[in-house]
Amino acid sequence: MIPNERGQELHCRSVQNQPLTPEERTELEAWYAKMDADEAKILSVAPSSNVEQVVELRQKIDEMLSKISVAAERLRKLDRDNETLRQEIAVLEQRASQKFAISQP
Repeated sequence: MIPNERGQELHCRSVQNQPLTPEERTELEAWYAKMDADEAKILSVAPSSNVEQVVELRQKIDEMLSKISVAAERLRKLDRDNETLRQEIAVLEQRASQKFAISQP
């Protein structure tokens, strides 16, 4: 059985159109099947008046997971961008210090 965290990771990558290996696709499909089975089990024991609420909540959860995954990707991109800027600043500081050292008598 695939751990829930791994399934969520693969799901997030899939909804962001990131490539999955055939093995990862198989893992994701297995995770989806497990989630569907768990959901079916919940729905089969839920009173009929709550079925719509359960389905609606599941949809909201899926929407929130997608939003979280998009936000996480934005944060990863910002982190990469910040690292690039830090490197550029370090180069500029080094150049400035060399120029200053050269111009000193």
